[in-house]
Amino acid sequence: MQHSANPILNPDHQEVCDIYEIFKNFFGEQYVDIQAKADSSYYLIYVWWPHVTVTNEYDQSVSIQDLYAKIEINNEGRIPFEFSGFQLNRATYSQEQFLSNYMHSHVKYIPKDDFTQFQSPCLGDGPIRNTINTLKTDCDIAEWMLFCQELSMYVTVESLSGGPWRRMENIGKSTIAHNYVYYNFNGSGFIYPDFFIDFMKKEFIQYYLTHGHLSLSFRNGQFICGMPFYKFIIDISNAFISYCNTVFTTESTKRKLVNSNLLTSLVVSDGKFYVPINNTNLQNLDCYKGKFVLVFKGKRILTTIIDSSSNEFFSVTVIHHTMAMDILKNILKVINYRYKNEHNNNNAAPNSPQTCKRTVYI
Repeated sequence: MQHSANPILNPDHQEVCDIYEIFKNFFGEQYVDIQAKADSSYYLIYVWWPHVTVTNEYDQSVSIQDLYAKIEINNEGRIPFEFSGFQLNRATYSQEQFLSNYMHSHVKYIPKDDFTQFQSPCLGDGPIRNTINTLKTDCDIAEWMLFCQELSMYVTVESLSGGPWRRMENIGKSTIAHNYVYYNFNGSGFIYPDFFIDFMKKEFIQYYLTHGHLSLSFRNGQFICGMPFYKFIIDISNAFISYCNTVFTTESTKRKLVNSNLLTSLVVSDGKFYVPINNTNLQNLDCYKGKFVLVFKGKRILTTIIDSSSNEFFSVTVIHHTMAMDILKNILKVINYRYKNEHNNNNAAPNSPQTCKRTVYI
């Protein structure tokens, strides 16, 4: 449906002019637009939120962008009886939100067949429902002020007690389930490739201790890895790739590294590793970008889908976990032997011979 981008308010419709002023004063003029509805004597007021944080009772939250509300009013400044009160739409989605069909927690779905279609949200038993009912029978300035307040609060809330259409906690789960499978680190049969000789292994350990970020914890009388498994794998893998860039300088040696079983491309989400199995959904996103949504203050607003952020999932290249754990085992073996030797020597009797030190070479 076409609407005029720059309407001239009819001065005879004083109630409409007053309501428009209320919206501008409450939300800010740059975030409010009014348009004449085509083939109708009604007006449409649009409210734009560039960024909204939606929060539920458990203090979980999700950030959404470019949310729009549409409110329809008649010439007398009332909401038409046939209209739901307000409708919502968005122009910008994260990749995970879009694939999870998440516009807002209280909206059923994203209108992917026609992005101009604003959706009526579930109002539950919230106070805004009563305000809308009042504004369908009476144009009351105080009620319109209350409506603006309640609308601004509504878009920031996911009411779990009210039964949201789309729970924010499920954003991304369907994407992982349909496009990735959990990576099994229990595989066996790893053998170091011929070109990665013992000397290089020792040299890399020294490189990792110098350039990596290995964190250790002391527990039950010995040192152990003090960082989450996935962080250790990523950290040692980044160090290994950096090391290889300094060692493998010819194309032939780089090709050997790529063709070996040392490196694997995975996806990380919520501290877990996954293997991509289906990129169809991700590739199909391009056909939803740049679609017309609405005209706001004379500007055509188009859909945007943002690539996944780091807190959703991201791609990594990691070394084989057997190699990573073998290196970690050697590092911890040396550190714990040295600690025990020093501990025994410090606790030895003054006149007793020192405890024989054992040197372990990696």
